[in-house]
Amino acid sequence: MRRKQYLKKQFGMFVVLFILILGVFIILPTQSESIQAAIKPKLNKQSVRLIKGQTTKLKLKGAKGTVKWKSSKKVVASVNKKGIVKARKKGKTQILAKYAGKTYKCKVWVETPKISKTSLILEVGQTETLTMQGTKQKVTWSSKQPEIAEVDSRGNITANTEGTTVIVAKVGSKKYVCVITVNAIQIQNPCMNITMSVKNGKITTMHTDIPITVFNDTDNSISVCDGYGIEKKIGTDWRTVYIRTEKDEEITEKNIVIDAKMNKEISCDISQIGYEYNMQPGVYRVHKAIYIEGQKQILYAEFLVEKAILDISLELAGADKIPVSQKSVSVILKNNAANPVLESYYKVQKKINGEWEYVDFGVLYPDVMETIASNEVRRDTIFLEEGEYKCQPGEYRISKFVGIEEENTTLYVYFEIVE
Repeated sequence: MRRKQYLKKQFGMFVVLFILILGVFIILPTQSESIQAAIKPKLNKQSVRLIKGQTTKLKLKGAKGTVKWKSSKKVVASVNKKGIVKARKKGKTQILAKYAGKTYKCKVWVETPKISKTSLILEVGQTETLTMQGTKQKVTWSSKQPEIAEVDSRGNITANTEGTTVIVAKVGSKKYVCVITVNAIQIQNPCMNITMSVKNGKITTMHTDIPITVFNDTDNSISVCDGYGIEKKIGTDWRTVYIRTEKDEEITEKNIVIDAKMNKEISCDISQIGYEYNMQPGVYRVHKAIYIEGQKQILYAEFLVEKAILDISLELAGADKIPVSQKSVSVILKNNAANPVLESYYKVQKKINGEWEYVDFGVLYPDVMETIASNEVRRDTIFLEEGEYKCQPGEYRISKFVGIEEENTTLYVYFEIVE
């Protein structure tokens, strides 16, 4: 009897223990799943700024399965299946990460920074400020040789001694440079008080003349020789690249008279400079001979030649829908660069069966390359009442070919002729 009671008691304890162990195996996975569910997926970056060409990697923390990546604007920034983002074009986009029925977003800004100046000529003691344009990222400034020219954290440059150095602006992993040339302080001739300078201190590779100003701060009139020479700085030496003397047939005025306490602007033609130098970027100086009371003095004016840039736009002057009765369309051509730009004539195309076909509205401009002056804004009118189509309704576009040196592009504006 006692043995039966003992066995019953032992069996009851075994059943209780079995139930407890079974409960642990059931409860623990549920708790583990609950803990796992509590860890919400999150992108490692909510927003990022990149420079065109840069890459960055996005991760969806807490995700255990497959994450699908997508860019809302692939032309601005693309993303691959591993979450690697590549900046392609200036603008703003979003990178989307899709996981477990939810979408996670990262804002991406693509920037195309540029330094305000790529070269500077300063005198000892002079200061100048450089800026980085087109970026909101942190900029770190440094000088290769601070003993020649130093720069502070805000891009403020101080010229210390003669020489050439490079100022570096670092944005992320990208570097932008400005070449600094520091010259000795120019002391004006105390006896003759006559100086000469180049307007703005620089020209571009597209200029065909050098605009100089001669200042006569004496009490006598002076005679300025119409001949001149151009020299380029090669290392520490000056090498003559062009000489124009009074014997040249093109020169009709042998000298220019400047009255006392007056100044005069003079243009030096450089269109005939040979191809060896061809006014490539660098430091140059122009020299002229002047005469005062029988005394001869050579005047020098240093200047910088910068590479020309192509920065030109074409836009409609009015609405993009033109009634047939208007019979013309006006456009505005803007040269935003400090250098002239070559242009060809306007062409008109009509969209016919999905293709752009040239149409003849008469001769708009001669088929030659002309020049748009630096910073010029021009309004042109194209008449649409001549030729085969004679202002018929439809989609049209106007094109203009423009260029500088080896760089060129075609500008377009679009409009529609309506009844």
